[in-house]
Amino acid sequence: MLRKRKSFIKMAVAALLTVIVLASCSPSKPAPQFKLRIGLFPVQDFLPYFVMQEQGFAKENGLQFEEKSYAGGAAIIEAMVVGLLDVGAVGNLGFSSAAVGDAVPGKGGYEP
Repeated sequence: MLRKRKSFIKMAVAALLTVIVLASCSPSKPAPQFKLRIGLFPVQDFLPYFVMQEQGFAKENGLQFEEKSYAGGAAIIEAMVVGLLDVGAVGNLGFSSAAVGDAVPGKGGYEP
């Protein structure tokens, strides 16, 4: 009886190891691709973006960026409002400039 039990345990362990090995050998699926339109202008605030691109983080995670250059943050906000961009860093000055130009809704005060 003890011999049968040991044999069963060995077979169960072997089957479990086989399942684990086969599961780890399956080809991994590539990350889904996302394309983002990003607005850039020459300031150091975009350094993390460029480091991310240089280190391959975007590619590893299925991100593709379509870069467009703009004169400043206000222009980026206006491009996002009309649907030309998906993302962009603008800073406080760019946001304030866009608010003066009517690109930011509710600029007259706090709206919850």
